[in-house]
Amino acid sequence: MLTLAQVRIELGVTLSGDGLLLRGGWLRSSPDQVDRFRAAVDGPAGKELVDAVELARAAGFTIGGQRLQRTPRGVPADHPRADLLRHRTLVAKQGWPSDGWIHTREALDRVRAGWHVLDPLLDWLAEFVGPRQSRM
Repeated sequence: MLTLAQVRIELGVTLSGDGLLLRGGWLRSSPDQVDRFRAAVDGPAGKELVDAVELARAAGFTIGGQRLQRTPRGVPADHPRADLLRHRTLVAKQGWPSDGWIHTREALDRVRAGWHVLDPLLDWLAEFVGPRQSRM
């Protein structure tokens, strides 16, 4: 079984005077990982990623990462998963302003709940992106 570190999938929390930022995803890629990602997105497993991304969005996360301007070479612009196929990394982020709750247990509860929401996304990335096999 792969660990998240082997795949370069990370979870992070940033605490500042502005508030709390929670993020998780595939932050750095190699060419072989991008190839595996795109093959999985284009195949039957792509539906699972779509579901995981929709779950994260429904919970208030924004989806970002490094993306191509256009679909990759050989992929039609109207491909049903064209948006995901443009990604070279995939990161979900959610932030909250510091409104007096940040020093309470609520901060921990938000982080735990957020990471739980991200489990399907991170599990998918670990399974289908896999560890880096080439140098950057």
